[in-house]
Amino acid sequence: MNHSPSTWKAYLFLRENRSKKKRRIYKMGFQTVIDKTTSAYLIVLFGYVFLSFFIFGDILAAYESEFIWIERQAQERLPLILTILPIRYITQSFRNPGVIFTNSEYQLSILPYSRKKLWLLTALEKVLKRLLIWSVIGFFVIILTPIASSVVISYILLFLFVEICMTIPQWKLFQQKWYIKLVCLIFLFILNGYSVLINSQQLIGIIVFTGIILINIWLLPVLFQRIKWSRVTEVSDFHVWNIKWIGAVSKTRFKRQRKFSIFQHLSYRKKPFTYTTKSIHNRIWQVYFAKNMELIVWLIGALLLMLIILPFTPKKILMFIGIAVAVFVYASSVASFFMDQFKSDIVEVLPWDLHAYKQSFFKWVVIGSLPIVICIMTYFSFHFTYWTPLQLFLIIISFMYMYHVQMNQSIALLAKKSVLFVKEKWYSGLAFLLIIGSGFYPILSCGALFFIYPLKQQIHAQVYFLHIQ
Repeated sequence: MNHSPSTWKAYLFLRENRSKKKRRIYKMGFQTVIDKTTSAYLIVLFGYVFLSFFIFGDILAAYESEFIWIERQAQERLPLILTILPIRYITQSFRNPGVIFTNSEYQLSILPYSRKKLWLLTALEKVLKRLLIWSVIGFFVIILTPIASSVVISYILLFLFVEICMTIPQWKLFQQKWYIKLVCLIFLFILNGYSVLINSQQLIGIIVFTGIILINIWLLPVLFQRIKWSRVTEVSDFHVWNIKWIGAVSKTRFKRQRKFSIFQHLSYRKKPFTYTTKSIHNRIWQVYFAKNMELIVWLIGALLLMLIILPFTPKKILMFIGIAVAVFVYASSVASFFMDQFKSDIVEVLPWDLHAYKQSFFKWVVIGSLPIVICIMTYFSFHFTYWTPLQLFLIIISFMYMYHVQMNQSIALLAKKSVLFVKEKWYSGLAFLLIIGSGFYPILSCGALFFIYPLKQQIHAQVYFLHIQ
């Protein structure tokens, strides 16, 4: 009588061998940076850290009233946290399938082992690891702070519920196109904003709770349909073996071996390629941005996070400072990306028509700025005054001026021309200050008119746009 092979035993065998390999890597890393003398000092240090926990607990006892306030807020905001937590998983779905299903698990599933059981075991392992981490954190919160254990346990259970219920949606969202994920993300942001505005967090919490349950019931029968396994295994392998501190010790960086491109499923990429200067430059920029997508996402994400948080601060001027910083940082960063393109790959040895490159680059600059623009427009829609159109005009023209100054400076450097941009940098600083000042005195936004002619000069400053052989 034939028996089907045990998926559980195969999974344990895989995990055991992976753990052994990782332990060897960790051991080699520790031996590189820690000797016997350092180990003795570290043991003493950890002893002091352990004792400091008890001293720290006595210090925290003096702030009992503050912790009581935190406990009360935590109890009241529980439904709001339920509606906020799914945002984290939708955001992760852009780069992470939620369940780490590596190439090893995939190869096992090709053999006579159940793919469904392997996936469930992997998902269960992830949930148990998270539960262990939350339990340890909750334990220290209970013994070190006056916060009631019932509140801590309720939050651990909430995190556990969301972790379990968002595993399948994140897995399926990871397979979808980016705009579907973006729509889901925007919908949750709007839902959370609406719940705060109308002060109906419990009702929205119930809606989200019910929605998550129904979505899981709907997606469960189609869990393994239309799955991009090559992409899943690629990301999972990178997640498992990208040990950052080992990379720091060895001064090497673990790079993903991409088996796909983020542009490969676009319909126009399947059409015959037209060999024109414009189309060639656009394709070169596509390849460059695909390779640097992680850095670009971090840049835009950091600026976006700043602009989302600042409106909730009590001082209005902080938002205008944030807008000025976002304009300057984004303009400087895109110019750095522009220069970096000519120091890598085949572009470094090709003739450069910098004017044409700059023209084709601007479209990508506009696309990248859209999340920041939407965030700023949303802020001004809630704080609309008669000065708002002029303030927006000041922000736009300031960015355009800073962008063209930074780009022209980069082009001059690439063309190896000794050109000073002293006056232009002073004008950029003035634009920066005008954006901030318009938060205090809106009439300062009239200063945007001053930049119309200098901007026109920068746009048509073709003296630096040389064909470099």
